Amino acid sequence: MTGAPYWAGLVSAVAIAAVAMIGAYIAWNQWKTNRDILRERMFDRRFEIFKVTQALISRIAKDEGISWHSANELSDIAQQARFMFAEKDAQYFDLLRQNALELAKATSETDGVRMVGQANQKAERYRLCEWFNEQIEELFSRMSKYLLFEN
Repeated sequence: MTGAPYWAGLVSAVAIAAVAMIGAYIAWNQWKTNRDILRERMFDRRFEIFKVTQALISRIAKDEGISWHSANELSDIAQQARFMFAEKDAQYFDLLRQNALELAKATSETDGVRMVGQANQKAERYRLCEWFNEQIEELFSRMSKYLLFEN
């Protein structure tokens, strides 16, 4: 007879299988943890974009206009949104940016020196302010799918 009894090979095979299953379980838990961390980080970044955008839109409603500084903030947000949201929603942020720049122009022209055609600029300013008022609910409905945690 040769050296080792028959049960030694069996124990060795079972031990190898057990170590492999434990390793697979640890790897699966690490993958799940990393996925959850990524989801949390994406949520934090998206929620920050949502909060800042909502604050800017609310400020437009309150001030009935927008400063160039705030319009530039919205431009920065639109750039970030290109990488954080689906294309359709990123285009929505670009639309917000375009209208914010138009509103900043109308605001600066109507708040500044009197000029010919100021009535047209004021009408455009109030039209854009009304449009931004409507965007408060639109923003929430577009962002809710990104800000809900679902398993």
